[in-house]
Amino acid sequence: CSSTNPQKVTVTSGGTTSVSFYNKLNTGAISLTKTTEDGKNLASWQFGIYSNSACTTLVSGPHSTNSSGKISVTGLTPGTYYVKELGNTDSSINALYYCSSTNPQAVTVTAGGTAAVSFTNKLNTGSVKLVKVTNTGANLSGWHIGLYTDSSCTSAVSGSPYTTGADGTVTVTGLISGTYYAKELPTDDP
Repeated sequence: CSSTNPQKVTVTSGGTTSVSFYNKLNTGAISLTKTTEDGKNLASWQFGIYSNSACTTLVSGPHSTNSSGKISVTGLTPGTYYVKELGNTDSSINALYYCSSTNPQAVTVTAGGTAAVSFTNKLNTGSVKLVKVTNTGANLSGWHIGLYTDSSCTSAVSGSPYTTGADGTVTVTGLISGTYYAKELPTDDP
């Protein structure tokens, strides 16, 4: 009971006196933690809290993460909710990652409790196939090709230079989206 309890009631002859008691619903909370594979860009990820698994009935939000990747939502009626990552408010940051967690996630809020939920994003990566071709079609293996992040080819990516296989190719995977520069390195004809 959130009103005065007990309440003083004075009854008079022939009259009716009323007294009211007000009960306040004991609510709960959701604590959300956002992480990224590289530990960067934790701010401004948006999340909605929904009452149905299809995430069509928004109950609260969208809420944005702070610089530590945290959101705290209080005053929620006890029950099951569905928390859904909606993306980052900055489209260039949003393009760098994909949500590797289940999305949406069901959470159960209890009276007076705090339900914890976490979401992790991994970096979007791609690959490049480096190809060496000779005028004779022979001697394709053993060539060295460097891969760089700058046009002057001074900032090599990890693992560079790469060596071609028997078919004259080497595929480099796990590259973060962006522009790269490939450069054949001087070598004797293998």
